[in-house]
Amino acid sequence: MGARKLRGERRLISWVRAAPLAAIVILAAGILVPSSPTLAAPGYLGLTGSDRYETALRHGAAGAGLVAREPPPEPARSAAFRRIVSEIYDYRCAASGWRIILPDSRVMVEAAHLVPFAESHDDDPRNGIALVPSFHWALDKNVIAPGPDYLWRVSKALDERVADNQPLLALAGKSLMLPKEKSLWPKKEALEWRVAHLLER
Repeated sequence: MGARKLRGERRLISWVRAAPLAAIVILAAGILVPSSPTLAAPGYLGLTGSDRYETALRHGAAGAGLVAREPPPEPARSAAFRRIVSEIYDYRCAASGWRIILPDSRVMVEAAHLVPFAESHDDDPRNGIALVPSFHWALDKNVIAPGPDYLWRVSKALDERVADNQPLLALAGKSLMLPKEKSLWPKKEALEWRVAHLLER
């Protein structure tokens, strides 16, 4: 019995040395072993479900386990995705370049999924792009698509003779306005999915 207790104490000491801040908080609460290494990490302690989800999205691969296990209710999940994607694009539309922020901090851009969440269940910010509502609608209807070369494609279903189509038609071959950090650029596979689903004539 003494040997088993000693082994347990050694494991606890090793864990405390590896994650001292998490250990202090968890031990103070009377919990000897964290139920989840991700949730016990210093960045997640004391956060609510939606805040934990947003923090996990911001941490990328390091938070992937939490994103998969504990997505919050839909409104909180969508809000977290919208905040992060809008922020990494500096609140600028990746198609039009418009960046409009009102005095009360409301912004025009929305966060659009490249591969729809209903199909991918992927809220990775690299599966998102910031667009103003009209271009977001056009993306969702497969009228426009950003390609893996980071250039816009436009569906041939749009009639060039109709003046109202010109803002969309003018996108063809133009570069996406991308985040400053290359690590946050859209995933190539998500862009390929979009091009493959571009509306035909």
